[in-house]
Amino acid sequence: MRYWPRHITRRITAQRGLFIVHPHPSEALDMSNSGHIRMHRAIVESSFKKKLRWNLSRFGVHQASLFPDVDGLAAHIT
Repeated sequence: MRYWPRHITRRITAQRGLFIVHPHPSEALDMSNSGHIRMHRAIVESSFKKKLRWNLSRFGVHQASLFPDVDGLAAHIT
C-alpha cells in the first residue's frame, strides 16, 4: 500500500516523499511481480557525478530545493 502524507516536513514535501506499507517488513521488498509499480536502480559512475549535479542544478534540482532549510541552503551555496 502507498501513502502520501500531508505536509509533515518541508523536506518530504520538496522531495515528493512517499511511504509504503509492507505486509512483511522483515523480508526484502520484491518489486519483480508488482504489476504497474516499477522501481529501478541506477549506478552513476563517480567520474560523471560532477556533470550530473551541474545538469540537475540547471533544472532546479539542488541541495536548496531538495532540503529547503538552512542546512540545504548552506550546502547549495558552498
